[in-house]
Amino acid sequence: MVPLKYLVTTFVLIAATGVTSFYVQRLLRNEPLMGWEDALEIRRALNTGRASFTFNVYVKGLPLSVNVTLDGRHYKLTLSRVLVYFRARDAPVFEESLMQAWVAWGNGTHAGAVSLLDVTDDGLTVYVKYMALNSSALGSSFCMGQGVEDSGYSLSAQSEGKVEASGVSYEWIGRRIVKVIRVEVRACGS
Repeated sequence: MVPLKYLVTTFVLIAATGVTSFYVQRLLRNEPLMGWEDALEIRRALNTGRASFTFNVYVKGLPLSVNVTLDGRHYKLTLSRVLVYFRARDAPVFEESLMQAWVAWGNGTHAGAVSLLDVTDDGLTVYVKYMALNSSALGSSFCMGQGVEDSGYSLSAQSEGKVEASGVSYEWIGRRIVKVIRVEVRACGS
């Protein structure tokens, strides 16, 4: 038989562990979460080409389906996009409908910025830049690398064209060469 003093000590230790666990969970739950305004700030910083974070962010590479229409012919490109996100309070389920490199994103529990397309048109060439995650991008500071032209995606339009992704599009009239450029998202300094 086990002496009574050992049973009492065991029950006291179990109770103390339960109380401590309760208060630790309560303290962690009361930690202030970042909000939607922080997602907008992340988007702004990433659109400048460099962003540093003072809080934990997660990074994930995702596929991006891009539809290109040139002179009535349709092409479907499978490119990539990068999601930079964090746990957020009051995050809407939302993705901005803008044709720019980074847009604000939320799914209800997390918020941040997701890359889309940066489309520029100089009258002769339409440059379509997309983001690709470099495995060294995990950290507290991200930089967008120099674009490297993807030789497999250089197209031309004689009279008109359109580039569509995630519900937004860019259209033009006239002759253009379309160049798709990959931009790496990586840790600054690598």
